[in-house]
Amino acid sequence: MPAKTNKELKSENSELTLRFNNLKQNFDKLSSEHKILQTKLLLEQEKVDQKRNNCDESIGKEVDLKKHKNRQKSTNVVFKCEKCGKEFSEEWKLRAHVKTHGNYKCEKCDKSFVNLDIKKKH
Repeated sequence: MPAKTNKELKSENSELTLRFNNLKQNFDKLSSEHKILQTKLLLEQEKVDQKRNNCDESIGKEVDLKKHKNRQKSTNVVFKCEKCGKEFSEEWKLRAHVKTHGNYKCEKCDKSFVNLDIKKKH
């Protein structure tokens, strides 16, 4: 097979560059349209979610929606922190909060620490 001349190589290169640029433009256009469609879909999903909930909160998954509805039913139950008075609608949230108060008190300043090592460094 004879070697291609410079003119033939330049011509072939120009064709390939043109084809590449056309493909890139098509890809960019499709990518942009895809993003627009994704955004529209998300907005529609949010509208549907809010209608399903009949409230201001948007819940995406069915499991989360059930949990949300159960929480709304039990909002009259209040769990109160004995140390600071903060109130929680669920007991597990209160338990997690109580841990933030710490069990190790400094005798000099009454500051509480979650960890004994941190108290000793204090």
